[in-house]
Amino acid sequence: HGNGRYVGIGVYPTNELWTQINLPKPDKVDPAAATLGDDKQIIVVVDTRTGEVRQCGDMSGLCTQMNPWEQRPDVSQQQPVKLKKHAADLAREANEEVETQAGKAAR
Repeated sequence: HGNGRYVGIGVYPTNELWTQINLPKPDKVDPAAATLGDDKQIIVVVDTRTGEVRQCGDMSGLCTQMNPWEQRPDVSQQQPVKLKKHAADLAREANEEVETQAGKAAR
């Protein structure tokens, strides 16, 4: 029994979509509490009993989970995660900003 229940898969840097996870608005907000924007790493583990894969922010503690065999209401976010903006939206906004800046520079 020397092995633990959770096995590490890896630690990965966050990307812009991590900050776009659409979380419910809490009743009380602690201004000192870490947010998704504070996360710099995502820690990924697998539950060896259930096969569930969790990815958790290093500072916010938010975890998403994916298990095709079971859905659990006690986990923060289930896959697919709902996003405020999708990757295509962010790319389009970045492209529009570049075009706006190029237009200003050409004047």
